[in-house]
Amino acid sequence: MLTHPAEPMYFDRVSEMLRIIGSKTRPKLLTMHFHTRAGASISEQYIFKGSEDLRIDESVMQAFIRLNRVMGSQQLHAGHYRQFAQSELAVYNVVPTAAYGGMIQVVARAPSLFTLYSQHCAQHTPGDTAASTQGKPQPVGLQQIFADHAKQALAKAGLSLTLPPSKWPQAVAEKVYNSLRNTVPSNLLHTRLMRSAASSAHLLIKTQRLVQSIGMASAAGYVLGLGDRHLDNLLVDLNSAQLVHIDFNVCYDFGGVSQIPEQVPYRMTPVLAYMCGSPHDSLGKTPFAMSRGFARAFASTLQFARMDRDVLANAVVGRSRFRPFMEWSWIEEQR
Repeated sequence: MLTHPAEPMYFDRVSEMLRIIGSKTRPKLLTMHFHTRAGASISEQYIFKGSEDLRIDESVMQAFIRLNRVMGSQQLHAGHYRQFAQSELAVYNVVPTAAYGGMIQVVARAPSLFTLYSQHCAQHTPGDTAASTQGKPQPVGLQQIFADHAKQALAKAGLSLTLPPSKWPQAVAEKVYNSLRNTVPSNLLHTRLMRSAASSAHLLIKTQRLVQSIGMASAAGYVLGLGDRHLDNLLVDLNSAQLVHIDFNVCYDFGGVSQIPEQVPYRMTPVLAYMCGSPHDSLGKTPFAMSRGFARAFASTLQFARMDRDVLANAVVGRSRFRPFMEWSWIEEQR
């Protein structure tokens, strides 16, 4: 994912036009132009953010790069290490410019899981004709779908429709979750991967690679204590068949001290679980027997991290002693 990692690039200029992304912090999307020693011109898009401590993202990328080097050095080892010669954790450029701000390389052609869900719902959910001025149904967003399912469950349970989710009975919460899960098929990601494959053999290769990437990314996220793994923070590069982590503001088990502590080790949505398969799937709902591939990738990444634990600890924890991250400083102040 890292653009031209083996070839130095030289900065030329920044495009005169930029785009302001309509999110909470309103980051800026810039196009930067570079050239190589051979004279080739390269353009890359970067997001300039001014309200987050990107030193955390930088340290995570350095940890991922270090794990990739360790795994790459084991290519000639016997056993199941050999199968990871062509697999690696997805990385991209992160350039902190201050304690709160910096630039992040845009991962091109990699939609988020939220985007895949939204596109499916827009295509398969009946629209709201009343919301359109031209009489054509407007696509229903995910928030509206959630509100509709919640109202139905609350009404059947005889509860107030304005009752906040934090006060829902467990049975109501489970009913809403199950109904929402049925709105998106578990094979959604597999279908998108199938469309991007040139042949059945190519699909098998991409499926194996994506399953390995899910296992490696899940294990690496568990080791580094990644949190806030919602659907917008998980990208899928359909060309290289890689799962890409972004936005590491909640990292190193920081989610465990939040107001609502995060307790899950990694994110495994139904579409990801469908890709990986299940050893207990006796009904044949999954396309391939990929559960062993996920388990081997996960276990091997943990073993590689344990082999290099001293270097990883010095790179992250040792660095933070002399340059504390802003969030950790805030926790110390609260204590």
